[in-house]
Formats: sequence, structure tokens, C-alpha cells
Amino acid sequence: MHPGRVVEPLLRGRVEEEKIKLFCLVSVSLVVIAVALHWLGPVMVPLILAFMLSYMLAPIVDLQVTRLRCPQEVAVVVALLLSVGLLAVFGFITVSSLRELLTDMEQYEKRLKVLGQQATKLLDRHGADMLTTQLELAELPLGA
Repeated sequence: MHPGRVVEPLLRGRVEEEKIKLFCLVSVSLVVIAVALHWLGPVMVPLILAFMLSYMLAPIVDLQVTRLRCPQEVAVVVALLLSVGLLAVFGFITVSSLRELLTDMEQYEKRLKVLGQQATKLLDRHGADMLTTQLELAELPLGA
């Protein structure tokens, strides 16, 4: 019997063992990372937001430092003020849009009911099961 033929199954067994060990280690590591991220959420969210903000503002700061010859501290403050101002404008637009939406909610609800009635009539003309359609439409959450 050739010695290579005896060693080959042993190597396959060890390779399989190593694959199983690697899979188990990766699985346990992923679970530990997921638990750590969940537990560190209050710390990680601001940290990630800070990294994102610095990444987004870096080109603006670089532009001010290289082209406008501003000191880096001043450029950072100006970039932060611009970003806060931009966020405030978007926040104001969002709030005013939501207020307008809430003010006109009754009109939207009436229009939606009319569209539902028109759809019911259209389905009725084409022979759809109206009882099932009406029951499904009645289950839609319209209004308070």
C-alpha cells in the first residue's frame, strides 16, 4: 500500500475539521459583533454620524484652505455653519410641508373615497366580485 493513499483521507478529515472550526468562529464572531453593536448603539450612532459629517465636509474645508487661503479652523467652522444652516432649511421645509398636509387631510380623504367609489363602479362594470372588493376597501384605514 502506498503511504500517500493513507495520508490523503487524514488530510481531508483535517481540512473538514478546519472548515468547521472556521465556520463556527465566524458565526460566533458575527453574533458577538451584533450584540456589541446593539449594546453600543447609543455610542456608535453619534460616532458614525460624526465620521459621515467629517467625510462630507472635508471637500468644503479643503476648498476653503487651498483656494481661499483660510486657516483650517476657520474653514471647519464655516463648513459646520453651512451644514447646520442647510439642515435647518430642510427641516423648515419638511415641517411646513407636514403642516400643509395635515391641514388638507380632509380633502385628501374625500378624494380618496371618491377614487374608491369610482374604482368600485369600474370593477362592477367589468364583472368583479363587488362584495369582496367592498370588504377589502372597508378594511383600509381612512381617517381617524
